Amino acid sequence: MDRTLAPAPRSRRWLRRVGLAAVGMAGALVVGELGVRASAAWVSPRARVPDARLGWVHTPRMSRVYTNEHGERCTFATNKWGHRGGAVSKARLLGRFRALFLGDSFTEGIQVDQREVFTARLEVQKPEVEAINTGVSCYGTVQQLLYMRDEGVDFAPDLVVLMFYANDLADNVHPWFLGVGARPYAELRDGEVYLFENWSDEVYLPFCLPLPFRGTLFRHSELYQSINLKVWQKLFARPLIRRDEATQRRPSRKDQCHVFLAMLDQLREVVATRTRAEFAVVMIPTMHQVRRPELPSYPDVERGLRQRGLRVLHLAEALRAARADGEHLYFDEDKHWTKHGHAVAAREIARLVLDVQVGGR
Repeated sequence: MDRTLAPAPRSRRWLRRVGLAAVGMAGALVVGELGVRASAAWVSPRARVPDARLGWVHTPRMSRVYTNEHGERCTFATNKWGHRGGAVSKARLLGRFRALFLGDSFTEGIQVDQREVFTARLEVQKPEVEAINTGVSCYGTVQQLLYMRDEGVDFAPDLVVLMFYANDLADNVHPWFLGVGARPYAELRDGEVYLFENWSDEVYLPFCLPLPFRGTLFRHSELYQSINLKVWQKLFARPLIRRDEATQRRPSRKDQCHVFLAMLDQLREVVATRTRAEFAVVMIPTMHQVRRPELPSYPDVERGLRQRGLRVLHLAEALRAARADGEHLYFDEDKHWTKHGHAVAAREIARLVLDVQVGGR
């Protein structure tokens, strides 16, 4: 019998099938990866991308339209530095006062249109002011400090404004943010605050889709990141939240305030020694603090700010007055400012800027 016509051994046929299946799966994964990357580049760009230093940053030069809970279509766009807003050069513009704002999602303002965010409104109200919006959602003061130290100082601002919100206290001491990733953080040990810049993605991997080499996939595969965020973490949201709550360290609110004030001191030192800028803090109240004035604020933070003699703007009273006039200032579900809330913030911050311009140091 002709040997070329003899059937292949069963083991060889099985290996061939496994090999073909593996090649087909690899091809499908490559196509999927390219598809996700193409979608992120052209169809629905991601607002944030991983960053080895800060955990995540805004995607530079991106533009995307979101629909907020009121059904309003809002354009969110970044410049080449990842700031929300138009083009900004590091070189100063002659005759313009430059204010740089550090903050999280309240500063970022992704819930409102580009022209409605408070920094854009500030530039309309005070055309001589150039407002640089460096806010990134889920940032804490640690990330804002590192950004200012390594990049923000290059913009040589006249004024640096730290936008403080309640969750900054917890964000500073948590090595990750569920749904986003790992990040630098600070820790209070025996009365001393330690800043951990050399963080690792490994602490976040328990919250990721359990596949082989998930660490590498999380760092380099946009397909994996998309499936992890949009499918895995949504399907298993409750157990992942319970795991997050069980594994996070929960320092007391007093200790969180201690950490925040230590980061604030380092931020002030950076601003004082590496720029000629004034420094100010804007206190953003929660929606419930505006609706219910009897709710406590942050006495340890307030005391620390007073002791440091800082220029502080409290927005609570202005927001309560606007609410009394019938303005809808916060989204009910989202809990961030509406365009009316941003308008109040812009008006009050314009007064702060004027005070700095007139009073100087």
